Amino acid sequence: MQGGLIEPPKPIEETFWWQFFHAVFFLIGGFTFIFGTAVYYFPDWEDSYLWGGVLYTIGSSGFLGVDVMELFTFTSDTVLSINIFCSATGSLLYVIGSIGFIPAVYESEATWNVIGFTPATTGVYGFIAGSFFIGCSQFWKVARIMTTTKDMTAVGVELNPGLGAWCFFVGTSMYNMPYYLDNYYGTIINIWEVGSILFTMGALFLTYRHFVMGVV
Repeated sequence: MQGGLIEPPKPIEETFWWQFFHAVFFLIGGFTFIFGTAVYYFPDWEDSYLWGGVLYTIGSSGFLGVDVMELFTFTSDTVLSINIFCSATGSLLYVIGSIGFIPAVYESEATWNVIGFTPATTGVYGFIAGSFFIGCSQFWKVARIMTTTKDMTAVGVELNPGLGAWCFFVGTSMYNMPYYLDNYYGTIINIWEVGSILFTMGALFLTYRHFVMGVV
């Protein structure tokens, strides 16, 4: 209270709990992708593919949580809302693709087909399409930052996931078109792991901005 007046409430995005969940969702997404990819290095482990799909699903849900929070918070700028909606579309496709990488789904004998998404293709197509949406959306965000605030920590938040998404786009496209070269699948997993680390770096930049710099 200043001069007998009650201070107006903070915008929701400046409150502790909004920033806490915003960062936690992003961190969950990044770290579960790192571990979800890592299990594919152990193909002889019976449950590796199950845990990979489950961890990817948790991580993708974390990314979607970040996007949904932003989508319902930053509503005054139409262009920004469209930009965030593109990211949310990509994250939703990641959730669908992640579920598609669970063995019970891709080994299913069901015959459904939704615009090309079948039990066998949902994982691959979900990740390719989701990566395209996220990669384009994140690069759009970077372009907007560089033509306005030029805040390099904000660039770190947006550029790293954009690069991570393109890693998954390339890696999953390779997975969909195998050439059977030496260590071909090992190379794909390496590309996915780099992408996962880049997602996590974006989350760490965001956490630094919220809790060290005190900004959105």
